[in-house]
Amino acid sequence: MYRITLTAPIVNRARKVAFLTFGSNKANALKEVLKGARNVDQYPSQIIQPASGELHWFVDEAAASGVL
Repeated sequence: MYRITLTAPIVNRARKVAFLTFGSNKANALKEVLKGARNVDQYPSQIIQPASGELHWFVDEAAASGVL
């Protein structure tokens, strides 16, 4: 099987980026990523900040429970 890896600089050049997060086991991590201190070693998703694009988070109620 072939694999393609996209690095953060390439992803940050995209027009639209989406994260899909679900489950109560992700609630704390999602809270830290969105509202916590910057810690890209523990939460690499914090690196993703499209320069001139849109960043969307699709989360279920269980994952969002830590952020609300």
